[in-house]
Amino acid sequence: MQEQDRSEEATPHKRREARKQGTVAWSPDVYAAAAVGTLLAILVMGGAFLHADLAALWREMWLPGRAEASGPQQLAAWSAAVAWRAVLVLAPLWIALLLVSLAAGMLQVGMKWTAAPLKPDFSRLSPANGFKRLFNRRVLFEAGKSVVRFLVFSAVLYHALSTLLPGWLPLPVMAADRAGKEAGAGLILVLQRLFLAMLVFAIVDWGWVRRSVMSKLRMSKRELREEIKRRDGDPRIKSRLREIRLLFMNKIRSVSRVKDADVLLVNPQHLALAIRYKKDEMAVPLLLAKGEGELAERMKEIAHHHQVPIMENRVLAQKLYKDAEAGQDIPDQHFEGVAKALIWAFRIKAGNVPVPGMRQRWTS
Repeated sequence: MQEQDRSEEATPHKRREARKQGTVAWSPDVYAAAAVGTLLAILVMGGAFLHADLAALWREMWLPGRAEASGPQQLAAWSAAVAWRAVLVLAPLWIALLLVSLAAGMLQVGMKWTAAPLKPDFSRLSPANGFKRLFNRRVLFEAGKSVVRFLVFSAVLYHALSTLLPGWLPLPVMAADRAGKEAGAGLILVLQRLFLAMLVFAIVDWGWVRRSVMSKLRMSKRELREEIKRRDGDPRIKSRLREIRLLFMNKIRSVSRVKDADVLLVNPQHLALAIRYKKDEMAVPLLLAKGEGELAERMKEIAHHHQVPIMENRVLAQKLYKDAEAGQDIPDQHFEGVAKALIWAFRIKAGNVPVPGMRQRWTS
């Protein structure tokens, strides 16, 4: 599909599905900036304690302990002691950097973990596809971004170190406390400048990556309509289902009117039609309700319960069911048959025709 056809923003559903597949906006520069910022904060806020530890470590490395390690065993023991002390000094930094890196990742991609990006994609083995990926716009942009990042960070480090180098050259001959303070102050200065540069890169890169992901997830109008159909159903089918449901509910409500009928005309196994006629109220008989199958059986039960006469006439019931709807007058062509059924029902109600169960078979 042409890129220009995708004029619609991605729906929340599509964004969720993309996240499940690992398509999210994340930038490695955010991790790097968070790590450097954390290291800088620890150096600034815990400076006094860290300076003391660094001074002690410096003392272990440069003062008499090393000179006394004249043999291999003594040198190994001294090296192990210094290494262990370095681990103790740097362990809080490592733990803090790990936690901040995890937090930076969760802020970018959330808590959901997915293995979808790790699944093998054999289409990547195609030389043609590989050549296209090698020279597409995104790869060229990433390469240019890496070059700019390297040049900027190198310039920042060069400027900071060139400023500090004259003061760092005498560190090996300085007193341990002073050497630690000088080294710590210089490190803070380098990290400050580096952090500012990395923060700018992280903000710009994350914004560009997010814009690229949202552009990739954009949808055409056709895709949007198809997603709505998959999620909510085809509007035409939903409309038809509403019509069927409404029709069924109307039939259910009409069944309750069977008790007001004067006669129930049935095709014994399938159909039932409730007919009412009041000479003083209506000119022609009225079809109160009709039903088939289970609905017809329910109408028969109601008729029995309310002492409504039931007339069996297969031919008339089938024709009337086809030609009339509930709530409508009886069609002219069925007047004669319906009139006979009503006369029979009125005689039963008057007690003139004692029929057990008030049920009569009759064919016209």
